Parts: sequence; C-alpha cells; structure tokens
Amino acid sequence: MIIGGPLEFDAKSLSEEKLPSLIEELGFKEENVVWTRSGRSAISFVLEVFKHKLSEGWLLLPDYQCWSVNSAFQSVKLKNYNINSNLEIDLATLDNLLNDSNIQAILLIDFFGLSDINSQISFIKQKRPDILIFIDAAQSFFSLIINHKKYENADAIILSLRKFLPISDGGSAIFPEMPVNSLTIDDDNISKKMNHLYFSASAMRTIRRGFKFKDPLVEQFESKYLSLFQQHNELFDNQVNPISSMSKEIIERTDLKKLALDRKDNFLFMRNLLLKNDLKFLEPIFGDTLGPALVFPVRVKNSERNNLRQYLQSKGIYCPVHWPIPSDKKLLSGSGAITLSKEILGLPIDQSCNKSTMLITLEEILTFLEKF
Repeated sequence: MIIGGPLEFDAKSLSEEKLPSLIEELGFKEENVVWTRSGRSAISFVLEVFKHKLSEGWLLLPDYQCWSVNSAFQSVKLKNYNINSNLEIDLATLDNLLNDSNIQAILLIDFFGLSDINSQISFIKQKRPDILIFIDAAQSFFSLIINHKKYENADAIILSLRKFLPISDGGSAIFPEMPVNSLTIDDDNISKKMNHLYFSASAMRTIRRGFKFKDPLVEQFESKYLSLFQQHNELFDNQVNPISSMSKEIIERTDLKKLALDRKDNFLFMRNLLLKNDLKFLEPIFGDTLGPALVFPVRVKNSERNNLRQYLQSKGIYCPVHWPIPSDKKLLSGSGAITLSKEILGLPIDQSCNKSTMLITLEEILTFLEKF
C-alpha cells in the first residue's frame, strides 16, 4: 500500500462533460483570471502586472517559505517579516515594518489553507490602505472553493492547482478588482514533455501499487517513477507560460467541490485521531481550524522528525516536509522559521486517502513510538 505522495491520474474521476466555470463559482469573472503553468509562473505574472508600483519600493515576504519559489521574486527588492513556530505572523514586527513608507506590497502565505488570512488583511489595510496585498494560496486552493470570501480585499491571489490535482501543470493568478490580458493556450514542446513525463510517472506508480509490499521489483519501479517525477519537476521555471490544454481540460471536468469536502472530512478525522491518542511528541498545528488542507501539519518533538519520516516512508507512507532552509538563507530566517523547518511534517489527507489509510498512518506512528 502507498499512502500520500504524488497523486495518480484516474480517468474515472472525470465528468463526461465540462462542469460550470470554476472561476464564476468562486465569484470572479474570467477576465480577472490568468491560467499559468505553475504557481511560480503566476507569481511572475503578478509581479509584471504591478511592476511600476513595486519599482518604487520594497515587497515584504515571510521568512518561512518555499525557497525554490523565492527565486521568482528576484526582480524586486525584498524584506522579510517573521513567522512564529505556530505559523502565525509576528504582528508587532509587521506593524513596525509597515511604518516604512517604502513598503509597497506584502505577500501573505495561507499556510496549508488553514491561516486566518482575512484578519491579517484587515490589520494591514487599516494601517496601510495603500499597500498591495498578494496572497500565496498555493497550499490552499480547496479552501478557496469552500470559502469564496476567504481573501476579500486582496489585490492578487496566486494558486497552484497541480498540488491538489493529478495534472502535469497548472497555476493561476486572480486579480479580484481588475481585468488582465490572458495567456493563449498553445502547447509548446515543454508542455508536451511535461505531460509525457507526468503521466508516465503516474502510470509507473499505479503499477507499483499492484505489487506486494516486499516484492523485489518494488524498488525498481519506485526508482523509475521517482526519476520521472524529478525530470518533470525540473522543467518548471519562473517564466510566464500558460497552462497546458490537457491540464485545463482535466480541471474543467473535475468536481472540485467534492474533492475539497473529501479533504475537509479527512482533515477532521485525522485531527480527532491525534487528539484522541494524545501523542505528546506530535503537536498538531491549527488544531481548532477545520479545512480541506494540503496536508495535516504537525510538529514532531525531540528531534525525531526525520527519523519518523524515514520510518513511515519505509512502510509506504509519504509525508512531505515544508520547508528545509538552505544554509545561505538561514540569516534571513527567524527562530520560528528555523524551528518549523526542523520539526514540521505533513501527514497525508489528500482525496486518495480514507479512514482506513489514516488509521494505518496512526498505527505506524504508534509502532514507531514503541520501537524508538
């Protein structure tokens, strides 16, 4: 059994016809949206749209972030604000930074789709109504589907749909209050290569599921599909490119609200499991918040995060880490970000999971505690 990891494509999950417009269901107009190859591509598009204002000053970024995405901001001047170990903004520090009239914009990350974004937006707008607010919703696409007003008063919303769906590429930038020129979907050679690598890897992973866990061929199939996924990921860059026609078609024929509700149910079930078992060395983050999160984030105490992750992976349970801090970026990171980078682990709750798989995850965590 495999739990977590990359999502595999299943044609049976698609509607025979296109469903109502996702953008219109979210309360926006098609003219306010651009479909891009990735979240990074969407960031680059946003920076291009607002380049004049951004050229006049600084953009604030959180010190806890995906550092591979950080390269998309190289065209603007940056300052960092602190995130504490509970993934909350240090409002005192932020308040002080906003006193600087040179600050022109701020990026807020909706961590795992569980942050209290609207209160953060209100805090900033009350102090600096002139400031641009960009929402990195790469981890919270399904949250927006359930709560259409989650990012009210934001100037731009950046999505990464490929994190939530079995598609080879797909991002989006939404500009709630302004029309933008869309990108023409004309599949280039990179799009075609992405599709080939992604669906080849997905097929290899589906085949790997068919083997018994200790079959000697498992390692070879796993090595092959990991190699294909790695080649696929290396094709993404910071250029502004459109989504592929295949990914757009899959999105338009997927019941996204159902998937979002499935994830929300999984989140609630995993939360209740952890609270019931009272695992002292696992500290849930956002324990009182319920939503269709990207993963169920926990902090693993006693420097056991990497050991637990390795053990679970040996049992076919794949838990991502968000995010390691490169050595050259540690001076930009506060104590909260450094703590998170060492302790945080994402338990899988995606739409391929169910109560059975989550119970297995818990059982293996308990076994790890007994053994180690």
